[in-house]
Amino acid sequence: MAPWLLNEPITDNWNVIEYEKMSNVRVNWQTVTADGWMDKVSLIIASGDLPDAIAAGTAFGGSAFTQSQLDQYGSQGIFIPVQDLINEHSVHLKSYLEKNPHIKSFVTSLDGNIYGFFGVNECYHCNHQQKAWINTTWLKNLNLEMPKTTDELKEVLMAFKTQDPNRNGEQDEIPMATAVDGRRTNLDGFLMCAFIYTDSDQNLVFDSNKKIQYAPAQNEWREGLKYLRDLYANGLIAPESFTQSTQVLAQTNEAGEEPVIGVGFGGVNFLCSGSAVSDKFKQYDALPPLTGPNGYVSVASYNNLTPADVGLFVITKAAKEPALIMRWLDYFYSPDGRNFIDMGMEGRDWRAGEAGELDFNGNPAKFVELVPNTELLENNIILGQALPSIKDAAYREGKKVNSQDWREGNGDTELMLFQATKLYEPFAFPNSDLVPTIVALPDKITDFSLIKTSISEYVKQHVARFVTGDLDINSDADWNNYIKGLNNLGLEKYLEICQEGYEAKYGKK
Repeated sequence: MAPWLLNEPITDNWNVIEYEKMSNVRVNWQTVTADGWMDKVSLIIASGDLPDAIAAGTAFGGSAFTQSQLDQYGSQGIFIPVQDLINEHSVHLKSYLEKNPHIKSFVTSLDGNIYGFFGVNECYHCNHQQKAWINTTWLKNLNLEMPKTTDELKEVLMAFKTQDPNRNGEQDEIPMATAVDGRRTNLDGFLMCAFIYTDSDQNLVFDSNKKIQYAPAQNEWREGLKYLRDLYANGLIAPESFTQSTQVLAQTNEAGEEPVIGVGFGGVNFLCSGSAVSDKFKQYDALPPLTGPNGYVSVASYNNLTPADVGLFVITKAAKEPALIMRWLDYFYSPDGRNFIDMGMEGRDWRAGEAGELDFNGNPAKFVELVPNTELLENNIILGQALPSIKDAAYREGKKVNSQDWREGNGDTELMLFQATKLYEPFAFPNSDLVPTIVALPDKITDFSLIKTSISEYVKQHVARFVTGDLDINSDADWNNYIKGLNNLGLEKYLEICQEGYEAKYGKK
């Protein structure tokens, strides 16, 4: 079973057709519309009418099983352990795990079993994806330097608001704007990292005794909210930032001859529609991490804590021939299998690099994409991340770029993100200072999930209320009521579950 978005059936997919010839294995694909994918999976599991395997990758709108779900369904015997299958019936995956014991440790459940197959996608720019983007053309027009502190950013935003930086003679500039539906576009992401570490996924931090704490309940978080409130009160943050979509945000910025937004968050594609519409995105550069008023500076790290994408493929207890499924899947863990499902046919969709062609690092390119990955997916050529594979840094960064200057031609936004991340990496904390991805013990999974969802939504609502002034962040009464609300939602129990899960997985520190 697999999620599916395209109108054409999966049996018409070039990868599916070719791999059936190559492997002499015919798969009876049961596709499910991607809308509400995991809810449908849960219903099928509850019904007991299980497929042999479930491909839960994201290429066609699905979502992978979390480690908690793997532990839960594994302990119930619904998903079978696969470590023996890997040892006895795989070549490529077994070899990879032997060479990368940290990955094996990460994907192994607390009971010692591996309940699902994982993918590795060493996306350099994804590690520090909580970025901000600033219009550097505006900085040049106003003879301003790149801000390095939160105070300097406020001064720049004030200039953006009052000094007509886009030089169109109108007072149409929006100093800072964002949206609610983009990845890492939240105001309390990049900016909050000048006050306290926040990764927008867990928001967990260690105290001096290695006890896990919740960042949005700390005084440093309050100081960050005071800063955001000050920006908003001075008209430097667009009020629509708490309600608008990334589509509306980009349309606003593309509507006139010149951009109207000075600073935004997430990916630069959220601020602009891209080269197919205009060259406005070329006016933006990454804003380096900012130092807060107390000298604090941090940057969120994602890949370091999650080195593998778990739960992309599982074998259920209904499988009659799990060894055959393992052998069938193992090919995609090889370099050839990765190229096959990620780039398509050699010579038609991609080719080897030639002399003079350079990769992301300025080294000789190993691969040249003749057809973009998105087109191959849309045209039902490849399966991409529908199945697990190993896309290491050498593969991702070994592809040819049009120029070492991403602004040339139509612009290379992948190279833009790659080079921008170079600004963020020096500010990353050692892994030992970061709370790793928490997995609750099996008997605590339900409580863990419910409380995490509740407090995350509560914090999101209160960030908006404090920043817009609906609640007074300078009022001890309003802040204490906010903390009381967190506690009423079960914050203390949530942190106990987190600490217990951390110590069980990584040992008591």
